[in-house]
Amino acid sequence: MGVHRCSARPLRRVRVAMSGRRMSPPLFESMEIVGRDITLARLKGLREHL
Repeated sequence: MGVHRCSARPLRRVRVAMSGRRMSPPLFESMEIVGRDITLARLKGLREHL
């Protein structure tokens, strides 16, 4: 069925914060690979940017 546009927008921002790109490997797998500390630091940076 897919994700609605309005609910996909926040995930797109998180994806860019995590990878620096609009297109990237699966988001949650990327978070697992880079690890908890880097993930939290990048999410904190995104929060401060918004």
